[in-house]
Amino acid sequence: MTVVLITSGALVSSELASEFGLIPPSFLPVGGQRLFVHQQRLVGPFASRVLLSLPDSFEIPLRDRDLLAELGIEVVRVTSGLSLGQSVLSALTAGDVVKGPVMILHGDTLVLDAWLGQADVISVARSRDFYAWAQVEVTDGILRDIVSDSRYGSAEALVATGYFAFSDVAALSQHIVAEDGEFMRGVRSYSGDMPLRAVETTAWCDFGHVHTFFLSRSRFVTARSFNAFVAEPRSFQKSSANPAKLRGEFQWFDELPRELRCFVPAVLDAKATPSFSYSLENLYLSTLSELAVFGALPTSTWSYIFEACDEFLSACSRHRAPNPEHASRQAARLYAENACTRLTRYARATGIDLTHPWIVNGTQTPPLETVIAVCGQAIEQTLAPKACLTHGDFCFSNIFYDFRSRSIRVIDPRGVDADGNPSRFGDPRYDIAKLHHSAVGCYDFIIAGYFDYQLNAPYDVSFSVAGAPEITALFEATPFLGRPIGAHGAEPISALLFLSMLPLHADNKDRQSAFLANALRLFIRWQEQNRRPSP
Repeated sequence: MTVVLITSGALVSSELASEFGLIPPSFLPVGGQRLFVHQQRLVGPFASRVLLSLPDSFEIPLRDRDLLAELGIEVVRVTSGLSLGQSVLSALTAGDVVKGPVMILHGDTLVLDAWLGQADVISVARSRDFYAWAQVEVTDGILRDIVSDSRYGSAEALVATGYFAFSDVAALSQHIVAEDGEFMRGVRSYSGDMPLRAVETTAWCDFGHVHTFFLSRSRFVTARSFNAFVAEPRSFQKSSANPAKLRGEFQWFDELPRELRCFVPAVLDAKATPSFSYSLENLYLSTLSELAVFGALPTSTWSYIFEACDEFLSACSRHRAPNPEHASRQAARLYAENACTRLTRYARATGIDLTHPWIVNGTQTPPLETVIAVCGQAIEQTLAPKACLTHGDFCFSNIFYDFRSRSIRVIDPRGVDADGNPSRFGDPRYDIAKLHHSAVGCYDFIIAGYFDYQLNAPYDVSFSVAGAPEITALFEATPFLGRPIGAHGAEPISALLFLSMLPLHADNKDRQSAFLANALRLFIRWQEQNRRPSP
């Protein structure tokens, strides 16, 4: 076993910072998790210790401190502005790594090959990308020289990928010091004494630049248990255990008015066999879920994002339902009726009593059946806009943001009405509530596991979720379709949405408990806001 150092001692480049904020590379979002989770999974089997160097100026979010501790990753702080070699030396010193073998993995890198863990190895790969990677010269499988560690690469250059294994950390440190703190020159010097075998990989994931980030991240596709994705460089294919709903989704895309097609990926194909599936253009963009949970963007950027969301909702609102009464009736069933049906299903499976009051963080709430009734009544009293074209699942995880055009792209529309029939029309309040469900309800943080739940006694829970208060505040201050959030009934709808989701997450009991507690948290919050006197 050996010590592993993940070098993440500088913040991401400006091109990545413009999309994710000022975070270290190991904190970038990949496959619904921080990159350091994948890195620990990669090197953990070979490690006696895993060290992660971070800039001394970076404040680790509390939720990530807990995750790092859970993963057994030791954080070592390094001074910002050091060269890579100086940063490595500083991290090794801070971690008291003075002898024995060491593996080094750059913080923006994954190498997914099975040969990891061997001693005195440098991982290399062929690349045509125009970046200042360290080009290497290899003879008979042994590293002989560093061709360049500052000039841009030529066609099919052989470059170091950012994974190294050394049998003697003391010797490595001495060579880096002798080379004035230059890491790659120290590696070359080390190889002169203790030959480094260059192993060529085809499974290199580089997350250090915008375009390589999105290309590498496409290897990590996430899907719900009842959906499946097949990702390819230009497209992704979606199939489902519910082919009727999938047909509705495809029909939603296929019949979308031309002026709205700038808000969706290109629809490429649909196949009826062996079961129905469809393909969309693969967008190399980030979802709002990734930006909210894993990013550190300023509120000024989120104001652009919410403006782009309202632009889409406004464009949809101009396409009125041909049968507005039917569409409105169908949409109404997605509120209290749907929540009641699904909650009853959940109660039968778990044995909870829907007539029993709850205590959440010391505050008593009515029974769940009363919560549904109160929310349903409030929604009925809210002025409902005219039924129009709607997305039907307009939450952060289904919305991509394009920083270059300051516009959104949406995927995974609902596509069916309450009876399961194909439909593009509904109540626009539902779309706004789905946004609320993410921005205020912190749905995406719960999915990521960033919550604390404790059952103190039957029907008495302590619950907290790591959200983004600045995003919540900005969202609640932003009008949508020309009206404030409260005028759309977003708060009670959002509470009902969490109750409606309970049976859909039967594969994760902790998440179910969090959804139930969060629905009651939102209900309490809404009730308290209603009791506050107007300013």
